Amino acid sequence: MGPRVVILGRGNVATALEEGFRTTDVEVVQLWHRGLQLCQDADLYIIAVKDDAVKEVAALCPTDALVVHTAGSVAMDAIPQKHRGVMYPMQSFTKGRKTEWGRVPFFLEAACDDDYRCIDEIAERLSPVIYHTDSERRHTLHLAAVWVSNFVNHMWTVASDILGKEQIPFSVMHPLIGETAAKVLEMSPRQAQTGPARRGDVGVMSAHEAMLDGKLRELYHIISESIYDDKLRSEKN
Repeated sequence: MGPRVVILGRGNVATALEEGFRTTDVEVVQLWHRGLQLCQDADLYIIAVKDDAVKEVAALCPTDALVVHTAGSVAMDAIPQKHRGVMYPMQSFTKGRKTEWGRVPFFLEAACDDDYRCIDEIAERLSPVIYHTDSERRHTLHLAAVWVSNFVNHMWTVASDILGKEQIPFSVMHPLIGETAAKVLEMSPRQAQTGPARRGDVGVMSAHEAMLDGKLRELYHIISESIYDDKLRSEKN
């Protein structure tokens, strides 16, 4: 028998963890949510809820239990238990989409060495990509992850809406998305940057801005300005 785990939450991360552990010897004895009586004898309690609910949910766990959360921007000290830690999987999770756990990096933290070893052993059931980091560095990782994933995805949403107005399918962008992502796996993002802002093509940028309204026009201008300023800084260096 493997370790007994309780996962607290039923969102994207909680669901993905529960599905991932099914392929291991870890026994998920409960996928807890409000309204259920919490199991009291698990080896590890994994809190996978909204950031602002971590502290409240942690207080429901047994006082002598080993409790971790999965949040990128919540300090380990949000958990009141003596035996506490963090098991942050840096990945975008969506219900209904299978997670390739073997490629997901985990960033771990614990209050003591024994607790760290326990968390590490359970995380390794899912992925061999394990890093030891503290809360401050994890906050930095989470900030970068928001730029890499959430903000980029929003840009795709904006592009989809722009195309939709002319009844152009978003699928025409798939090759461009694939090439853009592939390049940054082979070179730095700065080296991979192209486009009118990188070239300083004021005419094209002005025409684009004229096609946009309100906040989108402002957003286009700010991002283009940032790209061009970065080009100037890199050329000085």
